Amino acid sequence: LLYLLAGLLLLWNLRTLVLHENHFDDAYMFLRYAKVWEASGELGWNVGDRTYGLTSLPYAFFVGAAYQLVPEGWVSGGKFLTLCSFFWGMVGLCLLFRSTQMVLQGSRLDGKNLEWAMVGVLLASTAFRANLLTGMDTTLAFAGNAFLIWTVLHHHRKAGRFTIFLVALAAYLTFSIRPDNGLYAFLFPLLSLYLISNTLKPY
Repeated sequence: LLYLLAGLLLLWNLRTLVLHENHFDDAYMFLRYAKVWEASGELGWNVGDRTYGLTSLPYAFFVGAAYQLVPEGWVSGGKFLTLCSFFWGMVGLCLLFRSTQMVLQGSRLDGKNLEWAMVGVLLASTAFRANLLTGMDTTLAFAGNAFLIWTVLHHHRKAGRFTIFLVALAAYLTFSIRPDNGLYAFLFPLLSLYLISNTLKPY
């Protein structure tokens, strides 16, 4: 039943994606940066100007690179932006799904399909569905946070220099995507690793 509900909710969100036309003003700044980048090879508000105060440089680079790959006239600007935010929302959801499986594995809740319940709750959430469609960097931030969670759990399973590097990289990425994630990016890995080192589960 949980598989069915999660699948239906995903189909409903895909339907909304197809029918939705983005009118979220702030997202269009990323489209402008993408067009200027395509025209001049530089990231700026106008051709010949360089931008240094962008909120989310990784998202601007992603939108700019994706924009150059999409055939001209294939989709409207608003639809393109919506596809960008929807894509990263799905990436984050997959990462969180896998992390939930890792958390539940070996516990008395293992096999209860709670990871699918988590997917259903998020896909039914008005806030999450709204962010899927804004064209903004919030879903990339969500994916970055989910990646950080996964790297910490992966380090718990296979501790080593490489996994420590992954945790540090994920923390840096989630901070660079949105600087207001800085406190989470810094404290979550430290707190989790501290709890793990004291033989306590970080969840």
